[in-house]
Amino acid sequence: MPRSNRRSLLEHSNDTPPSGKRVAPSGEHVAAIERGLAVLEVIGTGGAQGNAELAEATGLAKSTVARITGTLLRLGYVAEGAGGRGYQIASRAVALGYSYLALHDVSEIVRPLLREIADEFPVAASLVAREDLEMIYLSQARSRSARLMINVAIGSRIPLAISAGGRAYLAGCILPVRASLLKELALADSRGWPAQEQATKVAFKEYAQFGYCSAFNVNGSGINAVSTPLSFNGQLYSLTCAGPATLASTEIMKRVVGPKLVERRRLLEQSFSPPAPRGRP
Repeated sequence: MPRSNRRSLLEHSNDTPPSGKRVAPSGEHVAAIERGLAVLEVIGTGGAQGNAELAEATGLAKSTVARITGTLLRLGYVAEGAGGRGYQIASRAVALGYSYLALHDVSEIVRPLLREIADEFPVAASLVAREDLEMIYLSQARSRSARLMINVAIGSRIPLAISAGGRAYLAGCILPVRASLLKELALADSRGWPAQEQATKVAFKEYAQFGYCSAFNVNGSGINAVSTPLSFNGQLYSLTCAGPATLASTEIMKRVVGPKLVERRRLLEQSFSPPAPRGRP
């Protein structure tokens, strides 16, 4: 969860969800669970964090955070950090993640493909899935050169609208779902949306023509990326290749990596049952 969304918890009433998060209509969601999960997500970003840091990150009162961490500690979802300083993710929370991956074993299926691409090109090859208005990393393989410049851990998140993986996901959605997500993106960032909207339109045309979407040097990151949507077991994911622009130039990504990624995705989907929907580029 982005820091701005976490802090928005303090800015809303008990019956109002954090900004940018999709939850059940008012009266159907449980604010206490929402807050507890917000704290757990912050702890999951890594590094032992105490109640003061967690309160600052989420925008919740320190006393509220203390009750939440006490409950999570008692239930086994978090543990005390080294020397009793702060909290860190514990086995019970990790088990939830493994349960998700076991249910969606696409991670295991695509791992050899990711390794093959990372060995062939100077990129980090990843599988990402959507969560709200972000894409979350489920699996990754990195080339030696990319490993030095791209340090993205499993569970890390990237914005839906400005990432290659997010754009590919939007391009692969059925139209009603895409329209709904675009509306949410516009509401979440009204100031930045006009530029993002134009970029997504370009991405959709790119996908229609080449079968992949790109994101080159976004916000001066120095990273070039291409991505293609992957359909598996009724769920939509994105296969993404990202590398430093000094090694993975725009031309290489467009002419070599992108087409290769699409080719591998098609072969992969052909092995799935049921087969991929007809008409996909």
